[in-house]
Amino acid sequence: MKNIVLPVIATVITMSGCGCTSLMMCKKESGAQSVSLTEADSGKTLRIGQDATLRVCLPGNRSTGFVWEVVNSSILSQQGEPDAVPNSSAIGAGATYIYSFRAVRPGTATLKMVYRRPWEIGAAPLRSFEIAVIVTSYTG
Repeated sequence: MKNIVLPVIATVITMSGCGCTSLMMCKKESGAQSVSLTEADSGKTLRIGQDATLRVCLPGNRSTGFVWEVVNSSILSQQGEPDAVPNSSAIGAGATYIYSFRAVRPGTATLKMVYRRPWEIGAAPLRSFEIAVIVTSYTG
């Protein structure tokens, strides 16, 4: 019994140490400085303040060759590479990709992302994510 319990405990501790923190970022949250969206939010309009953080959490599976690409984000600045949170420990399993953006200037624009294989030039994307973003300036 001890041999079975210890690996399970070690797995839970490992997963809670790295996975849950990233998964928490994908929860629907909205505050003065941070907004998180999922694929279900595609097609909506979002109003945020300048310097706010926007997180877009999208499902994907890089082992298939498909990746999410940012097509347009003129008033948003992508903050580094996306974080990947695996859906399971299985080889080739999908993940949730968390893209972080910062609202850099006031204005209205569209954030568009497409899920495609980069080498398939001219091929239609498998999926897309698109929202209208309104960034408001500081109020003083």
